[in-house]
Amino acid sequence: MRTKLLLASVLALTVQQTVLAQTDALGYTQANMTMGNGYQNRSFFNFSDGNIVSQPAATWDVAFYRVSPFTTGTRINDAKNIEVYTAAISLTEWDNININNESSWGAPLYNPDQITDWSQGAFEQGPITAPNPNIPSTGWGVYNTVNHHVQGEAIFVLKYPSGAYIKFAIEDAFSGYTFKYSKWNGTAWGPTETKTLANGTDDAFFNYFSFDSGAKVPNMEPSKSAWDLMFTRYFTDYPYVDEQGNPQTMKYRMSGVIQSPNISVAKVKPETQEVATGALPTSFSKNITTVGHSWKPTSGIYTDVVYYIKKGSDYYRMYFTSNGGTQTGNMYFKYKKSRQR
Repeated sequence: MRTKLLLASVLALTVQQTVLAQTDALGYTQANMTMGNGYQNRSFFNFSDGNIVSQPAATWDVAFYRVSPFTTGTRINDAKNIEVYTAAISLTEWDNININNESSWGAPLYNPDQITDWSQGAFEQGPITAPNPNIPSTGWGVYNTVNHHVQGEAIFVLKYPSGAYIKFAIEDAFSGYTFKYSKWNGTAWGPTETKTLANGTDDAFFNYFSFDSGAKVPNMEPSKSAWDLMFTRYFTDYPYVDEQGNPQTMKYRMSGVIQSPNISVAKVKPETQEVATGALPTSFSKNITTVGHSWKPTSGIYTDVVYYIKKGSDYYRMYFTSNGGTQTGNMYFKYKKSRQR
C-alpha cells in the first residue's frame, strides 16, 4: 500500500535544461546528463522533449507517496546514506527507545532496487504484519477495515553517517500521513515533533519532508508525465566472494537510473550501439532499475549495451557514451525515437 502528508515552505533550487535538437549522422541526440561533482544532484530526463531537470539531492530525508488516498508508500533519501533500523514494533515503546540497544535492532533496512513499485521503500521492509493474513499491512502499520486508515505500529531509528540519530514513526495514513520524530542530542532524545502532511494537489508521485527544516520541501519532482528517467543514488546488493571462496552480497550505494512508472525498459546485450535502427525487443520490464547501473563497470561504460524504452505507443533507443564517475557525475547518453510497433 501507499499514501502521504503536510504543508510548509522551503525553496528547492531547480535547474532546467532543454537539450538542443542536434543529431548525429545516425539520428541520435546526445543528452549531457550530469548529477554534478560527488553526485550532488538528482536529475530527471524526459524523452518526449529532451528536457533535463536537476535539483540538489540532499534537501530532504523522507518521501511519502501521494497518488491516491487509499495507497501508502515511502522512500528514504539514499543520497544522504541513511540506515533505517526497526527499534520497536509498538508505538507504546516510544519513550523507551535507547541508542545503547542499537546492536539488538537487527540489520538496517533500505529502499529495494529490484522492485517494480518504487513506493515500497525502507519502512515498507519493516516487520509489521496483520494478525489476519487477509488484512493488508505495510511493514510499518496495519490497515484498519473500519475507517480505511493504515495505523502505524513500528518505531524506526534513522542513523546518519555523521553519527546523528532520528527516532521516527508513522502514526496514521489516509489521504496523507501523520508522523512523529525526535532527534538524538548526544545524551538524550529531544522534543517529539508531530506533523501531518496531506497528499495535496501536487502533480508528483511523492511529497518530500526535511528533518532539518521540519517542513515539506516543495518542487522536488517534475510533473508525473514530464519525466522518464531519474538519475540518482540508490542501494543495491553488490556481489562479492568472501575469503573462503563463497559468493556473498553486501549493500552498496550506486549512482544510476530509476525509471518512471510510466515507462517500461528492455536491456539488450550484446548489441551494436551505433546503428540507425535496431530490432525492438518483445519483452519490456517495469523493474525500476532495469537501466540502473547495468551500463557501466567500475569505470567507463559498456560499449555493447543498448536500452529500448516503451512510453505509451512510442519507443526510444538509447545507449551511454560517457561515465564521469564521482568527480563530475556525468552520465552522457544518446537516444532517438524508434519506429512504433
